[in-house]
This record gives sequence, C-alpha cells and structure tokens, in this order.
Amino acid sequence: MKLFTRKKIYRKVRKRRLWNRTTVISLSGKTLALISVTFLIVTAVWWGNLTNQFKLKAIQFYGNNYLNENDLLYWLSISESYDLTQLDLQKIQDRLKEHPYIKTVRASHNYPSILRIEIMERKPIAYLNHKPFYLVDGEGVILPLSHGRIEFDVPYLSGFNSNPQLYPEGNKCLSNKVIEALDFLMIAKNDFPDLYEDMSEVLINPQDDFVVLLSKRPTKIILGSENLTERIIILEEFKSTLKNIRTLHDYKSIDLRHRRQIIVKEWV
Repeated sequence: MKLFTRKKIYRKVRKRRLWNRTTVISLSGKTLALISVTFLIVTAVWWGNLTNQFKLKAIQFYGNNYLNENDLLYWLSISESYDLTQLDLQKIQDRLKEHPYIKTVRASHNYPSILRIEIMERKPIAYLNHKPFYLVDGEGVILPLSHGRIEFDVPYLSGFNSNPQLYPEGNKCLSNKVIEALDFLMIAKNDFPDLYEDMSEVLINPQDDFVVLLSKRPTKIILGSENLTERIIILEEFKSTLKNIRTLHDYKSIDLRHRRQIIVKEWV
C-alpha cells in the first residue's frame, strides 16, 4: 500500500485549488471580454441612432447593365430617410426578385450609411413575335418589353402557338416548341456565336419544321422538326467546307432535313 505523507497531500490540494482558481479567472476573462464587445456594439448602435450616423444616405447597385438605377429605386420603394440598421435585407431581396428581369439579388449593409445591392440580370435571347410582344431568356422566362421599345439585337421567334396562356409574364414559357427553339439558340449562342449573331428569325413552317432566316439576303435554313443540335453541327461542318470560296449567304436555301445529304438552292 502506498503511503502519502501530510506534506504530499497538502501539495496536491494546493495545486488543485490553484488550477480551479486559474480556470475561474480564465472563464471570467472571456465572459468579461464578450460582455465588453456586446456593450460596445450596443453603445455604437445607440450613439449612431442618436447622431443619425446610420441614416441611409445612398443605395449602390452593382451588376445592372440593362436596368437603370431609377427603375430599380422605383421598384424598391425605399427613401433615404430610413435607418440602415432597421432595413430588412431579406424583404429587399424578395421584393427585387419579383422584377422579371432580375435573376438573383443580394442585399447587404455597408456601414455606416450605404445599402449595397448586387444584381444578376436575365439576358434576353429572342423576341416572341406575338401579340403582346415579349422577350424571352435562355431559361424560357417571359420578359415584358421595357418602356415598350425594341432594345435588344436578338432573333425573332415566329409562327409558334400564340395562346397567351402559354406565355405567363415573369414565369417560364409553357410552349414545348418555343423551349426547343430556345435550346437551339442557346447552343448557337454559346458554341457558334457568329451564326447566332447572323440569325434574324427562327420560325415554324406549315410542316412543323424549324426554319432559320439569316440576316443577310436572307438565306433560309430548314432544320427539320427534331435533332436540332445535330443539325446545327452539320450546318457548321458544311460551312467549313465552303472555306473562303463561298458563304452561307450565297445560297437562297439550305435544307438539312435529309440524312447524309444537304440540298441547297442558289440565288438566281
């Protein structure tokens, strides 16, 4: 049996007491620091409110290439008399997301007096040649004309089902044929930008074929009713065989509906 002298026992008890005291002091120090920081924040807010330091002085927008600040401020309905600390950022974001041209938005405080709003706009990819006249982005979201004007240099979609219920403003298009055309345009825009920029119109003919009209002359390209991605690749391969001898505009029509052959008609 191990025997402990009175001196050893005293040393252990003293050591334990010192450790407990150190722990209490450490915890007390952390608690005091937390209370101090909280006090400083509360005091700063109180003083800021007292001196109007947090009064909203400016709203800064970022990422808005098409939407102007006046339109956004009108949509937002916030005056510069607001207290920055009292603004509900989530409500601001939800309000702006209701705008059909806004895809995503992030609002943040830029203390002491600035509200910062970052926006990602929807990018129109085509006009819907219907009544009423609409724009549509690559995701199929229906966009109203801003100020009733034609402002984007994008192709027209014509001859599609004109039922207005298929085109709910601010929501996704419900026409499958229009969605097919948009998928085709997105591939053209991303992979063959020169071809996309040369497109004047995409339409549906009486045989339910997709037809592209180029902006020059104009050349008519008949794609068929399906496999549009495959057809655009075939068109690009055909274009590359022409090299510098000819261009697509030298033909009145280019028919891609038939397997393993391309039927062309020249201008007379």
